[in-house]
Amino acid sequence: MLVLGGLLLPDSATTTRWRLEERARDFTSVSVARLADETIVAMDVDITGTWTCSHRLNRSEFTFSPRPDGQFNVDFSRSGCLGGCQLRRTASIDRGVIGLDAAVAEYLPRTYNTLYVIRVHGAVYLLPAEWLSDFERELDADAGGWEWYVFRRGNDANEPSNAPEHASRAFSNGQSTARAG
Repeated sequence: MLVLGGLLLPDSATTTRWRLEERARDFTSVSVARLADETIVAMDVDITGTWTCSHRLNRSEFTFSPRPDGQFNVDFSRSGCLGGCQLRRTASIDRGVIGLDAAVAEYLPRTYNTLYVIRVHGAVYLLPAEWLSDFERELDADAGGWEWYVFRRGNDANEPSNAPEHASRAFSNGQSTARAG
């Protein structure tokens, strides 16, 4: 009987996928905070293509494809040592702010439906709105830790050289005390 019960239980990857999908589905939209320095908002960027945020055993990826109506089809994938999920969304962009028609969820636990298109030191990134205050604090410190919070164009991993320092840091939003995969 125990063997049969074990066979009917979902594996950890399936359970993880279900949890991520549930968090995305249950997300309650909040008002979008404004950047302290709005000059870094990049309003002239075509977001078409793949944007990646990868750290150790975790990887999140957005792929934006233009639609005839001016919006974008979005494929979001999340993968890591505990499994992953793929979600399809629709996005619109207005003055450097990307709005998803439904939230996406990551392990960390990051759940959001808004991203900023930003330009820092000449390069363009996507910044989930949920991590705006953490990003701005790190950017003000000018130590490179801000790179932890952004998506880069392309499939290359973007773990900054000081990422292990950030791996155990408590976040100001109090939702997580460790970044684990």
